[in-house]
Amino acid sequence: MVCPYGFDTRETKKNSPQSNNNKPMTILKYVINEQKIPIIFSSEVPHNTVTTTAVSAGFLIINYDQNTTMFSVRCFGESTTLHVKAACGDAQLIETFLNTAFYSIKNK
Repeated sequence: MVCPYGFDTRETKKNSPQSNNNKPMTILKYVINEQKIPIIFSSEVPHNTVTTTAVSAGFLIINYDQNTTMFSVRCFGESTTLHVKAACGDAQLIETFLNTAFYSIKNK
């Protein structure tokens, strides 16, 4: 299944995207809690140590474009410890959260 905002259910951590210069990108983990707030953390931390409930969870790659000062996000995979998968709208939710938060900090 492929849907907007960089989500692809066929991807796994083993075949995750690479940057344009063929260097592996940094992969992080995330959960979306019941209040629709994304929590982003190190890929070394198990999902279930961050929360015991989530509406979706998985892995993500965050890119920042210095020209547009905008974040873009790609979500994929699932949490085996929480038994939930990345959802189609996760990347858009996280992008909106990051771009809104960054814009607020940048303009203070």
